Amino acid sequence: MACSSTSATPSTGPKRRFPWANGQKRTSWALPEAAFTAQEPADTYIALPESTKGFVWLNGFLLGRYWKKGPQVTLYAPAPLLRSGRNSIRVLELGDPGAVIELREKPDLGPEQAGPIGAADLT
Repeated sequence: MACSSTSATPSTGPKRRFPWANGQKRTSWALPEAAFTAQEPADTYIALPESTKGFVWLNGFLLGRYWKKGPQVTLYAPAPLLRSGRNSIRVLELGDPGAVIELREKPDLGPEQAGPIGAADLT
């Protein structure tokens, strides 16, 4: 499955739609692909705002896992993993699949909370 898109850079915050975005129920597991074109490789952050939990690959490299519960909202995609030209993102969704992928310029690490170490006076 492929999702076509127009040329985009991380600064424009493009959104990609997955093939199941038409509202049909998924009947089997798959690794759908969303493709985008980068003019120049640059650090970026990948967000899947409508997805539940799963794993993300960028150009065949496993970036990591995501979970709606957090703590972080975005996955870091370093510039060396991106190519000038066509790039692909594959997602293995283990819960309810979303239909959108966002490329962002800045990370979203979730809400700021004072944990036990952050709340302690370390001086």
